This record gives sequence, structure tokens and C-alpha cells, in this order.
Amino acid sequence: MPYATARLLAFAILAVAAGCSYGLPYNDAETMSALTEDFLRAREEVPAFGGVALARSAPVVFTLGEEPAARPIVEAIFDGEGEVRTRPRFGRGSEAMKERVSWLVFDAHPETGAHGADFDELIGYVVVYVSDAAGIARVYEVVDRAGLPTSELIVVVAPRAVNAF
Repeated sequence: MPYATARLLAFAILAVAAGCSYGLPYNDAETMSALTEDFLRAREEVPAFGGVALARSAPVVFTLGEEPAARPIVEAIFDGEGEVRTRPRFGRGSEAMKERVSWLVFDAHPETGAHGADFDELIGYVVVYVSDAAGIARVYEVVDRAGLPTSELIVVVAPRAVNAF
């Protein structure tokens, strides 16, 4: 078994055993790739998009505030398997939290696969960018283990920016 697959499987087992609400329900590369594509679509198509997560049984798309139009879009993207959860329109994140999260996901735990972080002061959340679905659960797990509030974190699947210069 390749090292990366073994680590991902071990993480999923630990998350389930620990009762983690952001466990990784999928473990094969083909499913993860399709899920990554679905999360990329959700970012673009879901109104009031407020991030994503992986619950044990389904992909989760958050909205900022109540957004009834989001549910049918999420159901269509995830073939009826997606779940919509609502977050407050404005969070209580901070620049200081962004600095702490950045250190955690880039320096202390680069295996998260995060490639960007920002504090969006217009919505009050710390936003972390990952390039694939597997990174979602890793980011939540690292931030939660550090005792930071994952409720103030928006995880977004986004392609890495390519510098043309």
C-alpha cells in the first residue's frame, strides 16, 4: 500500500474511533478525485457559499446565513448525498487566528495540503484553501486538535495558483 494511502486510511480510522465529526468517509483515489471536482463546483455554484467539510456520511457545504436555493444545488452536485449546513453570516475569526492557523497548516502540519489562508474581514472567518478533498478533513483535524474553533474556519477546495512569471 502506498505511503500516502496508508496515512489517509490510518487518519480515517483514527477519526472514526475518536468520534470526530469531520471524519473522512472515502478512501479510494477515484472517489476522492470526483469529490474534489464536486467541491470545486460547489464553491462556484452554491449561493452564500461558506465552505465545505466531510461528515462521516456525506459531503457538507456550508452557507453563510439561511439560503434555501443552496439545497437543490448541493443535492444536484453530490447526487443527493450532500448536506447543507448554515453558519452565521458573520463569524468571529481574527487576523491572530489566521496567523495561528497558517502556522499550523503550513509549518507544523504541511501534510494538510493547504496552499493558502486568509482572514476575510468582510465575513469574519478565517479561510483556508486546499487543493483536494482529502485536505479538508486534515485541516479541520489539525485546527481542532490545537484547540482553535473550527466554527470560525471556512475550508475551500480551490486549485493552486500558478505563477506565470
